[in-house]
Amino acid sequence: MKVFKIKIGLFLGFVALMLQGCETESALYDGPDLVHFSEVSSQMVIKEREENKATITVGSTTVSSVDRTYTIKILTDESTATEGGDFQLSSNTVTIPAGKVISTFDVIGLYDGASSDGTTLKLTIADASAGQLANFNNQYTIDLFKFCSFERDAFIGTYHAYEHSYWGEFEYDIHTQAGSAASVRADGFWGVYGSSIEIVFDAYGATCSIPEQFLFTSSEYGVVHIRSFEDGTINSCNGTIEGLSYYIFDSETMTLWDICTIDMYLKDDANVSSTMTNSESNNRPWKAIDVEMKK
Repeated sequence: MKVFKIKIGLFLGFVALMLQGCETESALYDGPDLVHFSEVSSQMVIKEREENKATITVGSTTVSSVDRTYTIKILTDESTATEGGDFQLSSNTVTIPAGKVISTFDVIGLYDGASSDGTTLKLTIADASAGQLANFNNQYTIDLFKFCSFERDAFIGTYHAYEHSYWGEFEYDIHTQAGSAASVRADGFWGVYGSSIEIVFDAYGATCSIPEQFLFTSSEYGVVHIRSFEDGTINSCNGTIEGLSYYIFDSETMTLWDICTIDMYLKDDANVSSTMTNSESNNRPWKAIDVEMKK
């Protein structure tokens, strides 16, 4: 009987502790009225003929019996986006209604004025007289990007290429011309001219790739092929190709000669050149790379 009574006593004590813990966790917040953003960052891709809008939530740590209005301030010194150019605010104030703890306002992206290179907008809550500005989530950052619908002809012209090679950094020109409806022919990859290759675009994914294909033949390198192993990103607004990674290899022996990632930017007509900008661009070691190629 004593053992039974002891067990009952322990059980009731445990229940009491559990109930006490629940009461503690459900206790209401009784601190100061702090205003803050519910999140701290987001991105907006601004597309033509679409509603480009980001809804931002402002919250308070307490409930009030009256409406509370706060001013939204643009941190111009920390922003590269311009109001009226890249974006506009639906309102420069936000009001949390009585009995509520959150409210929202919108950042609206402006397609015509947006930059295809991307800009950044930083916001804060400037007038928190209805409460204190929290020391957390008190700034909001939104990155704005202009998206242009795919046009193959945006990628035709003369590019200046920055190649990040296994053997170092190289710069040279690449000339492109029309291929199929979703591709271009590019002459100058790896600093080799007179043998164009095909770059294929994925309009929906905004990426590009290089199918395996012949590049050149030489006594040192053999029958050299090229193919990408990581897609590049494309921007039809300004015709850029970035982050396109590829292998240079002997297609017969599968000897890997180089691993490259290239960024390509269209040149102004006045700066078009048919020669490499770096005379040392093709002076690479005649050595194989002992790395297994990705599928």
